[in-house]
Amino acid sequence: MSPAISVVVCSYNRKDLLCEAVAALVDQDLPESFYEIVVVDNNSTDGTGDAVRERFAGVKNLSVVFEERQGLSAARNAGVRACQSPIAAFTDDDALVPRNWLGRYLELFESLDPVPAVIGGEVHPVFPVDRPPWLDDYLFLRPLSAGLGWSPHARYLEAGGKEWLCEVNCAYRISPLLEAGGFPEELGRVGESLISGEGFVNVVLEHAGHRLYYDPNLVVLHRIPAERLTRAWFRQRMFWEGVSQSRAQEYLARRGIHLARLPRTMNIPCESEAWVELFDDAVDDFPVALESFLYMGFLLGTQGIFAPGPP
Repeated sequence: MSPAISVVVCSYNRKDLLCEAVAALVDQDLPESFYEIVVVDNNSTDGTGDAVRERFAGVKNLSVVFEERQGLSAARNAGVRACQSPIAAFTDDDALVPRNWLGRYLELFESLDPVPAVIGGEVHPVFPVDRPPWLDDYLFLRPLSAGLGWSPHARYLEAGGKEWLCEVNCAYRISPLLEAGGFPEELGRVGESLISGEGFVNVVLEHAGHRLYYDPNLVVLHRIPAERLTRAWFRQRMFWEGVSQSRAQEYLARRGIHLARLPRTMNIPCESEAWVELFDDAVDDFPVALESFLYMGFLLGTQGIFAPGPP
């Protein structure tokens, strides 16, 4: 009997975190025959695949796939190809899911009308150190793939890219995902880079008439590394978000979708003093500084400064 749902978790050189994430997936309250776990080793050099095989040697519904091409989108697409069910759920190697996680996804896909192409939930951050006082929920959790907060109740999301889902806690019907071309391999993390945007496939799905659904009661815990809780990391993150946005517009335009993501007037400093303030950790209006990094990344990305990945 084929499983009703699969879960794909991709990893690059984080075998210890990965094994904790997989342990939570093994402990789901569904019968083993109802679901499968597909671990994608994205060309790791730390023995990721062997570590998972050794620790979970007795788990019959778990498989390990090796994807040589570096990149989160390539790894996720490899995981989708390995799935034996019509639904692929995704989480990250640094996340922990509750025992009813996959069961809840199955319930939603079976009960909703119209049936969405993608269902996602909420992400609660777990900080290893004290949270910086400047890191507020509204501006800074979403760049950490947490704190979506779209609604206090479950509902279909607004189309057009105004609301989105985090891949750390979502599930796709595989057929429409493949029809949309899978995750865009010119977008998404590659190794330690901060390129993002693999979720823009959801805009393609919406353009094809599919719906996205958000359930705030579907919660996963996302562990945030301490190095991401610095202003220096957020500057890098927002710069590369700008580059990602420029690539995403090209990806969507090739599919006949024109989605304006950034305003025409960009806040890029002209005076030398203003440039100094951008890198000042004591600056009062840090969100304005981050906006400048976002715009600079976008502008440089549109000029082809950064070579795109495969089409």
